[in-house]
Amino acid sequence: MAARCLSEIAPYGPSTRDLTVLSDTVTAALIWRLSNRNEPNALQRSRAAMLLGQLASPVAMRQLAETAYGKPRQDRLGEPDFDYSNVRMAAIIGLLRMSTSAQAELLATIDADLVTLLQGWQAQDVASLVDYLEHPNNDSIEGLAALALGDLTMQLKPIRPNEADLALQALTHAFLDRDLKPASHWATAYALATIDLPTVKRAVIGPFLDQEATSAETAQRQQLRKCLAYLIGLLRDQDTRSHDFLVQRCIRNTTDPTLAAVAIDALARLADRRDKPLLERLAAGNPGKGDMPHFKGLSPADQIYVQRKAIDALANVGDANSIALLRESRLDPGRWSPKLEEALYRASEEIYWRLVQRQQV
Repeated sequence: MAARCLSEIAPYGPSTRDLTVLSDTVTAALIWRLSNRNEPNALQRSRAAMLLGQLASPVAMRQLAETAYGKPRQDRLGEPDFDYSNVRMAAIIGLLRMSTSAQAELLATIDADLVTLLQGWQAQDVASLVDYLEHPNNDSIEGLAALALGDLTMQLKPIRPNEADLALQALTHAFLDRDLKPASHWATAYALATIDLPTVKRAVIGPFLDQEATSAETAQRQQLRKCLAYLIGLLRDQDTRSHDFLVQRCIRNTTDPTLAAVAIDALARLADRRDKPLLERLAAGNPGKGDMPHFKGLSPADQIYVQRKAIDALANVGDANSIALLRESRLDPGRWSPKLEEALYRASEEIYWRLVQRQQV
């Protein structure tokens, strides 16, 4: 609220000095919230990035540049990594609000290609962005080029359909055929999710699922499965084939906890109540034989990771019975941890809020 008021304030009212102090305080608070060490929820981090873009101070813009281009996030192993694509997208949108001269002045010291990419995005220069995606100097630029092409595909579709098709083809080729680094693959999936569902089903989801049964098992294919599960969730694709892929291939028939976690996140977005029993058993750390046969073979840390994701998913599809079931599971210290306790607290708040809203309606 404070950030929005500051972004809309008239040139009257508090003194310039008082206003500067207040703006600096709010900016510092949003920058603090932009770190995943302080704010684990990526949606809240993306909101912080959006508001920093509205404040548009030099300090805010530098932080947005570091978020979009750099590796400010700590992954679950404590290693530096890119932030999630929705956070990077919110950050880059803030940078796009800057004038060309301001971009050059602020961002040239980070990477001259970043300035050129932003200018190409603003000029809707699809050819130059495709070149950045296909011949990247680094994976920071590669991921941002994918986000730009996804944004321009829908903008140009009604007015310059040939260029929109070129952008879509580049994204499809990058997603399905190239051996991208994981961060660029996630960014490409997010970019495809900004395009309408029927188009993406024809270009990406359908062809992938058609080849799934006969494809060789490789590390690239496993990464593709993760990104496709992510894409299905972002698009909220309710198609039976897509749902079966998430449940059967990505949860019940995998030994990879990350693939299972991405699929669980996707099921949360689909919010199909039929998935509630499966998610409850996974969240409790007591899956049935047909739920995730390899669960007991995971390391304790990976088991907790899958449980936490399932608890988070129940925030969307769970009910009071889900909370009672998980509270009963807390009595078994061998299946519980402080991280699960924190996840249960957040999920319980969301479930109670949703149930109260439903009663009021």
